[in-house]
Amino acid sequence: MPECTKCTASLLKYLPNLKLSKAMSNLSIDIKAANARGVVGLPTGGAGNTTLEHILALNFGVMTHVAEEERNMKEVRDDVPLRG
Repeated sequence: MPECTKCTASLLKYLPNLKLSKAMSNLSIDIKAANARGVVGLPTGGAGNTTLEHILALNFGVMTHVAEEERNMKEVRDDVPLRG
């Protein structure tokens, strides 16, 4: 969530299923309100745009059939042709 989007106590009440945030160091989050609602924060470090990187990784996985190929490898099927 970008820091320009404020996550206040009044907004958190509309997110009753929120249990985890990876941006607890984000200055726009009301930390006290989040902690009071039981939201656990994960510290994140590093550089880069993690949201963009995640989107690109998901797109790459879909385009290259990563999940399908992993499933095929685990099943050790002989009838699956090799792609190349």
